[in-house]
Amino acid sequence: MKKIVWVLLIFLLFSISPVKAEIKERLDYDEVYNGLSSLDLYFDYRVDPSEDSEVFGYQESPYPLFRSSLALYFKDINLEPGYYLLTPKNFSNSDFVIFKQNGKVAGFIPVYEKIKIDPKVVYKEPPKPKPKLYKRPFIAVKKGFVKTFGGMRRPPKPYRHKFESKITDDGKYFIVWFYQEDYLYKMIFKFKRAQN
Repeated sequence: MKKIVWVLLIFLLFSISPVKAEIKERLDYDEVYNGLSSLDLYFDYRVDPSEDSEVFGYQESPYPLFRSSLALYFKDINLEPGYYLLTPKNFSNSDFVIFKQNGKVAGFIPVYEKIKIDPKVVYKEPPKPKPKLYKRPFIAVKKGFVKTFGGMRRPPKPYRHKFESKITDDGKYFIVWFYQEDYLYKMIFKFKRAQN
């Protein structure tokens, strides 16, 4: 009888304990949008001067490609539907993302929140396949040659990135979460659906 009472008591304690629920942070998006200001930056001929040094050594662009099927607006910046290369920057303690199209800067979008993230959680690595038994001697010989004569110079690893986007519940704003390496950049836009 005592065992049953103890089991029931433990069961009640665990069932009554507060459930860990994810509390969604309610932001006042109107306040966030109106609180941000456009950046007063200007690049000659709308070309990013640091692009050459950032791209050097890569076989393809290290900037992630973002596709928008909506016409996005931030204050006086209009981004038509299309493809954009995104580059996060910091200037005078202001975080912003440069949107580039066809090699030209299309706009500087301020970031309303920058968060440090754990890359291992966000960018999950696929498991590496184990080499087949008959390939192992060849792999060992290759490693021996590389150790003896030196390996080829490998290009730098591309930046890890990821995008998430949503339309707010009231349908007024388009939110973009841009993950790049160790940071999450949150941006807010007004939008207009593209006409077909």
